[in-house]
Amino acid sequence: MALNGTLRTFHLASLLQLFASERKTGVLQLKKLEDEIHIFFKDGIIVYASSTDKDLRLGRLLIAKGLLSEDQLRDSLRQAKVKGAKLGAVLVNRGYLSVKTLVEMLRYQVKELLYSLFFWKDGDFQFRDVPVNVEGKLITRMNTMEVILEASRRIDEWSVMRRHIKSDEMVFKISEGKHDKNEVKLNKEEWGILRFIDGKKTVTQLAEKSGNDGFTLYKSLCSLMLSGLIEEVAHTAKGESGPDLDYSIVVTVYDDVFKVILEDLTEQLGNRAFELFDECKAKLLPEHQGFFRDYMPRMTGAKDNNSATTGAMETLWRTDRKRAVLVDNLNTLLQLFLTKERDTLGTVLTKQTLEKADRSLAHVKEYQRESDQIKEIISRIESIIRGIVDNPEDKKTKSEGVLSFMKKKRNSGNN
Repeated sequence: MALNGTLRTFHLASLLQLFASERKTGVLQLKKLEDEIHIFFKDGIIVYASSTDKDLRLGRLLIAKGLLSEDQLRDSLRQAKVKGAKLGAVLVNRGYLSVKTLVEMLRYQVKELLYSLFFWKDGDFQFRDVPVNVEGKLITRMNTMEVILEASRRIDEWSVMRRHIKSDEMVFKISEGKHDKNEVKLNKEEWGILRFIDGKKTVTQLAEKSGNDGFTLYKSLCSLMLSGLIEEVAHTAKGESGPDLDYSIVVTVYDDVFKVILEDLTEQLGNRAFELFDECKAKLLPEHQGFFRDYMPRMTGAKDNNSATTGAMETLWRTDRKRAVLVDNLNTLLQLFLTKERDTLGTVLTKQTLEKADRSLAHVKEYQRESDQIKEIISRIESIIRGIVDNPEDKKTKSEGVLSFMKKKRNSGNN
């Protein structure tokens, strides 16, 4: 079967699903300007992919991951050209990489190449139903539907990141605040980007210098921005007369507090803690519950779910008071959840939780100190915390908590 056309009228996901369902064997060629990519299929399974895009070449990926220096890459490329050998073989022979690391990076290269294709808005394709020859290449068997789902997730995340990085001409600098190294936890990609931040390079130049693909670069820059480590050059603080603070920043501030509460509740109640949080969400006004339907504070090692809430605020709420509505609902949710904790665990354990929350807020104050809106939000959170802990109407059973009361009841029954 021969098939050709343009991505303007035939989406890539539809193509991949077609080849998977019909268990096709052949090569899909995609071209856009100077870029040309080949995807190899064996019985409907993606087994290999190659590209002419220099930014996705193995050497640049290795530099971006901190596994290779510029000098080592130049030396290896020169040797590969002289000997007519593949770059990977030269890197292993010269001791720059282990075989295991090379295999992992080659697989990573193929995956990133496939994901990048889903960001193409235009391009021509041609599929040739021919025997596949991948001799000498590392076979990477990839489930087509898993590729499509991961690419779709990245596209959704990309739309959120573009609200922070609106132009490839933006320039960033290291924030002037003092940063506690014990508080800073970055991955390799983020450290790799941070070392090139100098207040001069544009986002485009950072991509060229670091060797990262666009998605990884944007994700790292957003993470560094939200942690307060970098800021836009010539950025001015936004007062109340300026544009609204980005929704994701607002949610992130509250998210850190919710996370502390949820972790302490989980330690005592297990999965019941998540049920309590859902019960609190159900008490919000019906017209606002949709914003938080999929929201759950991020736990250690879990995916960040903020985009579901911020996306809902962007698309569903028709008002010029979006930020105020979001903050009001988060304050209500926080008060409900803290009350749940106090009534369940008692004020003693709740105070311990809120001491941790105070430390989290102090960290936010340090890295977002230039924002009047953040200061206002933190002030409101602190007011809620004081109200929960210092409530004069607390009774003895209430201060001890339902959990403590039930334990005492069981103990008395055993005597």
